[in-house]
Amino acid sequence: MPIYEYLCHEGHRTTHLCSMADKPETVTCVECNDVAVYDFLGSATRFPPEKEEKKQEDFNGMSLHDFECPQCGLRFEEIIEGGKVGGVICPDCATTAEWRPSVKIDRFSERFPYYDRGLGMVLTSKQHRLDVCKERNLIPVEGDLDVSKWASEERSKADADLKVWDDLQEKYDKHPAFADYRKARDQGRV
Repeated sequence: MPIYEYLCHEGHRTTHLCSMADKPETVTCVECNDVAVYDFLGSATRFPPEKEEKKQEDFNGMSLHDFECPQCGLRFEEIIEGGKVGGVICPDCATTAEWRPSVKIDRFSERFPYYDRGLGMVLTSKQHRLDVCKERNLIPVEGDLDVSKWASEERSKADADLKVWDDLQEKYDKHPAFADYRKARDQGRV
């Protein structure tokens, strides 16, 4: 559940924990009992501090992180247990490596069973996913999507449509039946 911050005229900050649907625009300041207004910049969807700390302490999973050795420059990946990324040793020179931020895309669709929001059901295997897609006349998409290919195809279709429009416009502009209209347009009467 998100915590919202409110600011009164005295500059006191008041936090309010509620669901997004129940978020009030104003609350009473806890320090001066004045009206405190919702502060968009101060608010964030986050857990209360005690829950944040507990979540971090209770994390006992494994995650993949990038590291770089300051001594030899080797970049490598390491699986970390428990969320603590300090103290990783370089496999080449045994120096303590530095953590480097990276983006890892989790291929959740390859872990079964999982709930597929697009299909609205729990899938038990890749074959089950393919069967459901075939049954619903859907084309399953695997791996990365090449959006640039789709965009260039759509752009070429739009260019072809624009050329047809331009040819049609030119045809009408030069057609003898519209000579009087063109003359009136050029003279500013239309």
